[in-house]
Amino acid sequence: MEVDPVCILCNIMLEDDYHLFFSCSYPVFIRRHILRLLGLRDVIAQDWDKQIDWCVDHIKGGNSIAISWQKPEVGDVAVNTDGSLSDDGAGFGAIIRDEHGTALSAVEGSSGPSSITLHELQGIEAGLKLAILNGHSRISLKSDSKTSLSYLKEDGSKPPWTCHHVWESIKRLRMQFEKCSHSHNYREVNGAADLLASSRPAWNFVVVHPNSFSEELKKIIREDAMGKTYYR
Repeated sequence: MEVDPVCILCNIMLEDDYHLFFSCSYPVFIRRHILRLLGLRDVIAQDWDKQIDWCVDHIKGGNSIAISWQKPEVGDVAVNTDGSLSDDGAGFGAIIRDEHGTALSAVEGSSGPSSITLHELQGIEAGLKLAILNGHSRISLKSDSKTSLSYLKEDGSKPPWTCHHVWESIKRLRMQFEKCSHSHNYREVNGAADLLASSRPAWNFVVVHPNSFSEELKKIIREDAMGKTYYR
């Protein structure tokens, strides 16, 4: 059965998760109207994770918890990934670190803007490709996107159709590892991958050697390796 991919509410943009909940004017108007009735002021979020963070901070209160970057097991490497999306473009990035927190390699890329879910998955795909390129067989995949990680579970969950090509690539890549676990990271301890995703180079897969890391990126890596504690 053929289904019209155009949003039936605005009849302008393609209907995917990002558009339906965060960019289509109709549901955005309804959400903001409800929040005004509750005496709350909304913010424009890029994805579900950011929206959930906002709800936790503004509706449940501001209870803080201490978090820090978790080093992988001995013999494994951590692959932190992220994606970014704004009005003027999109990107993704990933960084590989060993059990000491030492950065081994990184990758950054750019993409035509689509949905934040797609770009988060592109970050995961790039991280897996980088790990294979560097000969790592045991990896711990880490992302601050619970939505993207949910599609890595073997429970039949499938991403929006616009993400299927990247999702299928990820499934094939994961099969090449001896071990490939995945876990959610809070955004505060995913700063290195976030910075790489925001760089948006001219090419869609640019390997970055640690010798050419920016000072800002080096600072984030040092703080993570030393066990800097963040509060949220």
